[in-house]
Amino acid sequence: MTDGQMRERREVALMIQENRVSTEEEQLPYPNLAPVVFRSLTQTTRPRNWCLQIACGPYPFLTAGSLT
Repeated sequence: MTDGQMRERREVALMIQENRVSTEEEQLPYPNLAPVVFRSLTQTTRPRNWCLQIACGPYPFLTAGSLT
């Protein structure tokens, strides 16, 4: 193999890895938080999803006028 062919293969491998990471990040409802906790609770399992919705959701009684 020539150096050019090796570079092309490395570039293709890097592009595949980047695509995998970006699709995994897009599927997470909360990308800034850990995807799995306690080895089994993903962001989409029911008890964790409920807690994340409560913790990350907006406060229901807070309005723009009450801030000032």
